[in-house]
Formats: sequence, C-alpha cells, structure tokens
Amino acid sequence: GQVVTNYSATNSATWRLFYIDFDGDFGDAGTIYLKADQILQTELNIVDSVNSTDALAKMKQINPDWAQNDGYVDENNEKGVLWLCDEKKWNDYKNNEKANWAIGAPSLEMYVKSYNEYHSKKGTSGYEQLKCKWFDKTNIERLKGYMYAVGLDDDNYVYNGNNNLKADENNMYVNSDEYWWLASTSAQKNYSVYYVDGGSFGLYSGSYDRFLWASPLVSLKAGVIPEISDSTTTPEVTGPQIKVGNQTITLTPDNAPEYYGKVVTNYNQADATYRLFYVDFDGDFGPEGTIYLKADRENVISLNTDLIEVVDSVDALEKMRSLNPDWAQKDGIADNDNEQGVLWLCDKENATWKEFYDEEKANWAIGAPSVEMYVKSYNAYHSKKGTRGYQKLNCKWFSAIAGGYEYALGASVDDSNYGYRTTKNTIKADENSMYTLSWQYIWLASPAADGEDRVCCVRSVEGKDFFIGANGCSGTAADAPLVSLKSDFIPEFEN
Repeated sequence: GQVVTNYSATNSATWRLFYIDFDGDFGDAGTIYLKADQILQTELNIVDSVNSTDALAKMKQINPDWAQNDGYVDENNEKGVLWLCDEKKWNDYKNNEKANWAIGAPSLEMYVKSYNEYHSKKGTSGYEQLKCKWFDKTNIERLKGYMYAVGLDDDNYVYNGNNNLKADENNMYVNSDEYWWLASTSAQKNYSVYYVDGGSFGLYSGSYDRFLWASPLVSLKAGVIPEISDSTTTPEVTGPQIKVGNQTITLTPDNAPEYYGKVVTNYNQADATYRLFYVDFDGDFGPEGTIYLKADRENVISLNTDLIEVVDSVDALEKMRSLNPDWAQKDGIADNDNEQGVLWLCDKENATWKEFYDEEKANWAIGAPSVEMYVKSYNAYHSKKGTRGYQKLNCKWFSAIAGGYEYALGASVDDSNYGYRTTKNTIKADENSMYTLSWQYIWLASPAADGEDRVCCVRSVEGKDFFIGANGCSGTAADAPLVSLKSDFIPEFEN
C-alpha cells in the first residue's frame, strides 16, 4: 500500500506496492508487483483480445487455479478477463526499463493473497481470512469460474458478499464508492467477472459490459529496486496551489480534477466567469504545473477566413503548436483554411482575446482550448467523478483528407478505431457546462481531419446527445477563452 516513488510510465498514475510473490505462484519467485490507484472506467472488450496467445498465457499465469482446471477461453466472462490480461492494451502503463509487463487489473487469487498478508500482519480488528477457488459447475448449471469464502469454513463459498472486506489506510483493497475490476471470472453467470465493490465493501460478480474502474498491475523486473518515501517523515509537497476558503491546497494529478469546473473568484476580466479547466502537470502544453482557466460567456463566432483577419504571427503559430503538440510534430504549418481559423483563435494579440488577459495574473489569453487539452481535462474530470456511461476520449492527428484530428472512444484503441466524429451521446455533460453547452456548439483550437475548412468542435443534437466532431469555418459556435496563469498567482475558490 505504500507509494512507490521511482516508477512512472506514459500514462500517469499513483503506484503502490501490491504483492511480492515469494513462492512463484504467479511467475518468477520473488517478483514484485505494483498496482495503480483506480485510473479510468471501462467495460471489458470481449472481441479485441480473443485470439491473443500472449494474453491467454498471462491470464493463465495470474489465475493458476483456472489454468490447472480449465485454461480455455470460450465464455464471454473469460473473453473479458482475457482483454484485461492483454499487455498490448495496457502498454502506456509499462515502463520498458523497469517493468516486465502491465495489464488492466490483478487477479482474484493475487488480490486474496495480498489482502490476507496485509491484514494478518496489521492485526486488523474483525479481519477474517479470504479464500478463493475455481469451480466447474457445468454439470449442474453450465457455469464455471471462481467463488470465494470468508473464514475457515470450506462450505461457505459465495459469488457476492456485503461488508466482508476490511479497509486499509491506503484504500488499496477497497475504497468507499469506488468499483474496480479483478482479472478473474465468477461462476455466477457466464458473463460475470469479479470486481471490488466500494459501496458494500465486498467482492461482487458483475457483467463484463459494466463501466467499472481499471486498476493496472505491473510486474517489476528483477533488478529494479522500488523506492518508498520514509513514512516517519512528511515529504515536502510541491506543485501548483489554490486557495479554498482559508485553506491553501497543493494540487496533484489525483486531486486537481475535483476542482475542474469550479469558479475562480479572484480572476476578473471582461465580465466573464472563469473556471479551473486544466492543470498541466506533465508540461504537455507549456511549463509544468501551469494552471489554465476557461471563461464562460455567451458569444458566438465564425472562423470564416473571409471574415476574420488572417494571422501572420510567429507568436500565434508557436502558441498553436504548443497547444497542439501532435499536429506540431507531424505538420506544424498553418496553410489550410481550418489551420488559419485556428491560428486566429491562438493569437494572443487579437483584441478579442486581450479582453480576457490580466497582465499581473496571466501569461496570455486566447480564444479556445485545443482538442488535446480538452481531451485531457475531460478524461481527468469524468474519470475522477465516475460519470455513468463515460468512456475515455482519445484524439490523434492524421493526414486524412486535409490533415487534422480524429477521435476514438475506449481505454485501449488503435488507428482503426478513429473517425471524424464520435456517435451522439458519447460526450458526457458536466454540472458546470464546461465540456458541453445546451445552447450552442463549442469551438476547439485544433484543425479537423475531414476537410480543409473543418475545425474541431463539441456538438449536440438539439441541445443534447453531445458528441465531438467538426464544424466548417463558415459555421458558428461559441468561443471558449482560455487563460494561462502565471506560476506565482494562486487562484481562489469559495469554500
């Protein structure tokens, strides 16, 4: 449960020491396993990994009782677990120098061993030993999979149970109102997969197509020594800060999304309402730790290059590149109409956007966030909130017709999954209308791939059923002024 400080990968997460396999039950003896705190919601794909021999080998490795007694993937729940065990789907959580592999979740067998060792060592009040076992019930109910028991009685194996898990101080085994997958089938139904139920503090069986949290598992290489901060001292906390009431809070990748959409009370320009939009901890769009605000206002504009001033500004081009790093790397030249429209949105010297700029508090202000920043903010917010029906949003620059961004939904995607738009009702609204508007489309400062005059845009069908796609430059949509705050300015929020 202690945080490992020297492991990181492409996708950021908080990593904890989860299990040390001294007996070699799940691989080489002595292997150290880390588990990420719950990072995204996903259903289990029963198609993508069905023919993967590597995923099958990993599924057998971490489910040894199933491997010994069955080892074949033919039911939908087994296909869902196979997807969780497909390393290719979780490669963004693998540090190639330090990890053997990364997958989507620990198995029930590994969870039980880790849980028992932790609570037995801690002497947790009321703790009873967990057991799990694979059952073949095909002669009775045509079902097969794991069941578990609490206590030493071999006659009390169940599929589900309330209040039979004990919490730990690091919320590694169960956390209130969080629900996350385990990479093991349940014998309850042929579509049931185990998950940790933070509402009832129990292990439960659920259908593979539910949207629950993933909690990636990493196997460390033998020579890697994980580092853990000294628990006897309080580590120095650094990072961007905000003030909520009278309390100063240091933002982290874990807590920042809790404040996305909240109104900032001490930034006031152009009679607009400003909300915390994104904190760039990794420096994807500029200096690490930069806080970005987005202004609320009802203003509809066109990006028709016949109507707007065509921008010839090195600064605007550099801003467009910094906010669209995938475009900058693969193209970076603003020669199409859609790129000229985006360039206008990114021109901080534009009088329209200068209204939102406070020279004492801000680095700059422009007309809208890019699609890459929107995607990062949107995913962080809805993943943290556990929004019902939310799927991870992805964007990527493609040459396509004109050269621009396309979109895909899901935790693990490849190029074939991307398209010019998502289907309707795939972009989830938020309570502060920061990612969607019922009254208008929203421009994003990025070129779209489906035409030389098309710009990325959040759209809707009659003010609902939101999706992300594109809009022609001659079309209209709401602007969404974006402000980059200076590092020494601390935004304030009401308590």
